[in-house]
Amino acid sequence: MEHWRADFCMWKVGTDDIIAAQPCLEREEKVSFRSSCTAKQHYKRKICGLNVLNGGPSIEKCMADPGFMGPTVRNGGA
Repeated sequence: MEHWRADFCMWKVGTDDIIAAQPCLEREEKVSFRSSCTAKQHYKRKICGLNVLNGGPSIEKCMADPGFMGPTVRNGGA
């Protein structure tokens, strides 16, 4: 879940600089979820929404794509 949160915040601020994303991370850490799976879906949906704004596929197509993920998730946090 933390990796999805990090990818969302970095996508939102438009950088891969975790320091620049820190205010977003601090806000998002206060959000609670029923499960890790729910949180991952929440952040993937938010990232998909940002992707749509940049000309990407619809949110539905993005959510259905198991390969769509940010670099933090893809690289296991590295």
